[in-house]
Amino acid sequence: MAFDISLLRSLFTSSLKRANIGKAAADVLEQGMNGVYSVAFTIGTEDGSNVINVAIQASDAAGNDIEERCGIVIGLFADANGDAFQTAEDYTIAAGTDGDVLEVVADKLLFVITEADGDADIDFTLTGAGTSYLIAFGLGGQIIGTSGAMTHAA
Repeated sequence: MAFDISLLRSLFTSSLKRANIGKAAADVLEQGMNGVYSVAFTIGTEDGSNVINVAIQASDAAGNDIEERCGIVIGLFADANGDAFQTAEDYTIAAGTDGDVLEVVADKLLFVITEADGDADIDFTLTGAGTSYLIAFGLGGQIIGTSGAMTHAA
């Protein structure tokens, strides 16, 4: 099921301007997905501070890692199929050591900018128990990557 990408572009553009993320983010948005065909997620283990780090790698149609900055739309869902956005969890979401992240809709929709080698990582902090799934979308609305369960223990 595709969604209206013009609405997302408008939302991202206004959010980027409000957040003052900078020219690099705006450039990525203008250029589109830069040939991103798929996104792979690696879900880390929860640390003692209730943080799970999720690594993200964008790939081209041949399966090669993207070797340039790109923008990726990622949703947080209650199930692996993406039938419903997650609503139970109240995450603190921050960029890890690679790339940057903007919460477009709190705890539901993210815009991620990778580094020049097509990777990024995000830290998800949750006090208490909860499970969510990450799904990446191409700018045409197609699903280009799905994570396994991201589960925080109680």
